[in-house]
Amino acid sequence: MSHCGDLTFMDKYHEKLSSLIEVKWLKYHMRHFPIDLHSQEIWPDDRKHVIPIIIRLLLPKLLNLIAKKNPEERRIGSQAISPGVLFSYFAGLSEEEMAMVW
Repeated sequence: MSHCGDLTFMDKYHEKLSSLIEVKWLKYHMRHFPIDLHSQEIWPDDRKHVIPIIIRLLLPKLLNLIAKKNPEERRIGSQAISPGVLFSYFAGLSEEEMAMVW
């Protein structure tokens, strides 16, 4: 994959990104992997690569929750979760990063 450049810097995010895929503990992992600009979890130079991956992982989950009209159906895995939880998580994005969501 020489066309992708050197992605070894992504190794430090592998475990955190993988945890966002696992739906069983999604809220827990979102709390422990904050994406706001003041967080020390994502290095400033890495944000342009890491944030789009996080959006691609979580946006389908958000859209699926919004599509469900009945709050009792709003579950990710075994967790009842509201779209507001994911909206709050995305609120940590900058304006430019938020534009990737919508």
